[in-house]
Amino acid sequence: MIRRICGTIDSIVMALLGLFLAGVVVTCLLAVWMRYISNLPISWSEQVARIGLVWIILLGTAVAYRRKRHVAVELFYTMLPARYRPSLSKVVELMNLALFVIFTWHGAKLTLDNLGQTYGALGISVASYYAAMPIAGALMLLFWLERVVTADWEQPLISETPI
Repeated sequence: MIRRICGTIDSIVMALLGLFLAGVVVTCLLAVWMRYISNLPISWSEQVARIGLVWIILLGTAVAYRRKRHVAVELFYTMLPARYRPSLSKVVELMNLALFVIFTWHGAKLTLDNLGQTYGALGISVASYYAAMPIAGALMLLFWLERVVTADWEQPLISETPI
């Protein structure tokens, strides 16, 4: 059940990532065109691109975590005898949990602290920028829970993972 829910969320997030990426590319191309070809610079293009990139990075991080596509340091993992590797994986996942909780908590705090500020050119709250943190953090917590419930603690070796 949780795999199906997380799989659906994963697919939705990937679609959103595609939309955000397309939006950032179109915004940047439009900004270059307007500035250098039309001589009419767009005041809001940098802010839109920055917000979009932050959302792409943080939502992409959550999806990468779920798909076990994060950069990993395999040195210690591969040095350990095979019987100790599952224990190390569990320790790493507990450290991930701590990181995700802190990230989500502080992201929510930053978002709430910046509700009253607005971007000058856009007229929207700066919280739209910071809201990516608690949302991505909540997704990572959900994906962490999926690993716990399905007992999917093992980390694949990067060298053994197809690209």
